[in-house]
Amino acid sequence: MTAKAAFKDEIANHFPTTFMRRRHDGTADLNGRLHNYLLEQEKRERNKLVGTSNVGGYHSDTQLLSGKDEAIVELRQMIFDGILAYAGPLIDNECAAPPEETNLRLWGWCVIMREGDYNHQHMHPDANISGVYYVTMPKVMQKNTTGQPHGCISFVDPRPRANSMRLPNQHSAHAINPEAGDLVVFPSYYEHSVTPFKGPGVRICIAFNAKIV
Repeated sequence: MTAKAAFKDEIANHFPTTFMRRRHDGTADLNGRLHNYLLEQEKRERNKLVGTSNVGGYHSDTQLLSGKDEAIVELRQMIFDGILAYAGPLIDNECAAPPEETNLRLWGWCVIMREGDYNHQHMHPDANISGVYYVTMPKVMQKNTTGQPHGCISFVDPRPRANSMRLPNQHSAHAINPEAGDLVVFPSYYEHSVTPFKGPGVRICIAFNAKIV
């Protein structure tokens, strides 16, 4: 009788996508000040919607985080702290060796949505790290016909060939139903979209990019 060959399995995940969700406590006051400031900006500043991924709603210019308003300055530091916490694991997962310099150039913009507004699927090709801070989220976020919450942010599998021969019930998207005070950070190549929501309320967030320079 032939003896069975000995073996040892090593299972690994190649090319993981590094994602971070930081859930802040105690941001009600900051979010209230940001809410009022951004709604006032919507009234006085031109909508820069054309050429963006937004369908409906308001899109500020991309210099929002350079503003001098106290709430914006406070938020900028929170975003920067989150990016620094995220950048280490991202570099560990993505790079054979850390870059010589990790100076970051940061810019961001406000997106205000109401019933029926959404973002079509897109990525941010001019950056390394992207993310969103959520200022205000509508209270009613029922699920739509696909089972995703209305107004959620949905990420799709970044491996372009993974869907060519799909496994049964293969995961191809990951939806996040954010709350006010949440900060999500992800690689800029990670394609994402925002589903429309129904009902009253306003959805206010600040999206941002960071580039290692």
